[in-house]
Amino acid sequence: KTDDASLWKMSQNPTFVESGKAVFAANCVACHLASMRGKTESPAAIGPDLTDTTWIHGGKPVEIHDLITKGVLTKGMPTWGPVLGPKKITEVTAYILSVHKDGEPILRDPAAPAAK
Repeated sequence: KTDDASLWKMSQNPTFVESGKAVFAANCVACHLASMRGKTESPAAIGPDLTDTTWIHGGKPVEIHDLITKGVLTKGMPTWGPVLGPKKITEVTAYILSVHKDGEPILRDPAAPAAK
C-alpha cells in the first residue's frame, strides 16, 4: 500500500531505510549528493536539497514517491519507475522521508512553477 501513512511508517523502519539508502547511493547521489543536500551543498549539483522542508514538486510522501516514479525531465530528473520498479522506489522514498518528520511544514519553493 502506497499512501502517506504507510510511507511514513516505512521511513521509521531501519530495514526499509537501509535498503533505500543503497538505492539512493547507486542512483541518486550523482545529482542530489550523498548528503541529500544537492544544490544547497554545492552549486554544481543538479538536484535540489532533499533534507530541507522546501519542495519544488510537493513534499508529501505520495508526491515524493510519484515524482521519483514519473520524473521531471525538464529539470533533469529521470523517470525512475521503469528502471527501479515499485519496491525500490518505495524504499528510496522511505530513505528520503527518514530525515523528515511527519507533520513538519511543507514549503513551496518560490521559484517553482505554480501547482496545477
